[in-house]
Amino acid sequence: MKVGIIVPCHIKNNHQFTLLAKCLVSLQKQTYNSKIVVGISFANNEEVLFFKDIVFPLFKNNVIFILQKTQTFQMMHIYHCLQKLQSCDLILFCDDDDYFIPNRVETFVKLKQENEDSKIIREIIPGHNEESEYWCYGLEPCVLNNFYARCSGKMGFLCHKFGDMYLRNFLLFTQNYGDILTFTTKTPLYVYNTENQNSIIRNIKRKKELLEKQGLLDHEELVDQYILTLINNDEKKIDAMKHANLVSSEITNNFIKENEIRLFCAELYK
Repeated sequence: MKVGIIVPCHIKNNHQFTLLAKCLVSLQKQTYNSKIVVGISFANNEEVLFFKDIVFPLFKNNVIFILQKTQTFQMMHIYHCLQKLQSCDLILFCDDDDYFIPNRVETFVKLKQENEDSKIIREIIPGHNEESEYWCYGLEPCVLNNFYARCSGKMGFLCHKFGDMYLRNFLLFTQNYGDILTFTTKTPLYVYNTENQNSIIRNIKRKKELLEKQGLLDHEELVDQYILTLINNDEKKIDAMKHANLVSSEITNNFIKENEIRLFCAELYK
């Protein structure tokens, strides 16, 4: 069975290279060999040079890197990497600041071999969240191909810091692939980094706390949270935000384009 692993990555500082290296080493040391593809972009030319001089030589024999000249969002990195993995039987994911326990790939492979008809496999990680993120999954390429086919002509929706939520909800809601095969272990096989100070979640939290100290609202974050409720089809939260006048109708109609997002989600999740 051929397995591919996709690692989407945008580098803003040298510390991220340390985390990426740890991630890639963990993927190379799996008890089951995989084809590793990294989609990578950089915040500035200094990071590009460091990558080419220091990082790339360390991994060039075992990892395929797909470089982008401009900042590239997560879901677009995954799309480009997917094109290199069409011959695989199963595709897994890893965020660039996380890593795998050595037998994670082997565990997915055994489950797939025992359940050949299962096209979607998910590791449930206790205490993380109720609806697992995309990196908890192992997928047949046809599932990802279907997802991107449905996004054809509308890829702009995926170019957002919450773009991965479209994929998460697609996997949860689509009826095309039967039940999701789930498993859990005493110790999670995917190690999620909760200490990364430069993660999206950490940056959002810091900005929110700073503005709250000043008695201000983070209007940009409110808009993002409204978009997230639309992606999640969370009508109760949408109504609550509208009722509290946290997001104006002018913003929802013109800036967010609520109706377009609703139509996109309805087509994507069916």
